[in-house]
Amino acid sequence: MEELKAEGICKRFLRGSRSVEALRNAEINLKRGELVFLVGASGSGKTTLLKILAGLLKADAGRIIYGTRDAGAFSEDAWCEFRRTELAYLPQQLGLLTALTAAQNVALPAMLHSRERRTAEVYGRASALLDKVGALSLKDAYPAELSGGETKRVLLARALMTEPKFLLADEPTADLDPKSAADFIELFSELRTNGCGVLAVTHEHAHLQRADRVLELEDGRVRAFEEMRETLAQGYGKG
Repeated sequence: MEELKAEGICKRFLRGSRSVEALRNAEINLKRGELVFLVGASGSGKTTLLKILAGLLKADAGRIIYGTRDAGAFSEDAWCEFRRTELAYLPQQLGLLTALTAAQNVALPAMLHSRERRTAEVYGRASALLDKVGALSLKDAYPAELSGGETKRVLLARALMTEPKFLLADEPTADLDPKSAADFIELFSELRTNGCGVLAVTHEHAHLQRADRVLELEDGRVRAFEEMRETLAQGYGKG
């Protein structure tokens, strides 16, 4: 089965005169048709790792492999093409284009990737995805008119526009009400069933039991969070 693998990922940042090691020999893998949650304390490097996996940040060492392809050989253009066709990245920040409506933002990846496709077909799919994430009524709204939760729904619809093989989501349920958060997890479970590999960063633990695996990033390394059910039963992560 096609798989995303990261091996020996290291990343340092300069903070003033200090060198901070965010990741050190981090290893992670994600198969298609798998839902994996990544937990860890704030500042542990979760966002850094996702950005490296998405080709948005360069690691100091290590390699990323998608199937049989070594992503280290990707040019910037190749990464852009890969993100348009096979890998979707759902950022923690709210990043819609302010001059476009919700439907236009969702349709944009397909319009960039397949210029020959009929506009009606593209916007039909954009509307269907907005409906899927519970945001069809917002299709003509501009980003400035959307709440944070509504914006996240539109971002998720946009991420799914090109039917990616892998989805990397950075705290997708943060600041959502419980029902909206549950809706997102349900959508991730559906994506898994349809063969998409989903890796989601979270600080919340209410839905961890829905995952195939839970990983923890600590001291720059990724480890299996095998104690998930026991620690949940003891109230891990409350508050």
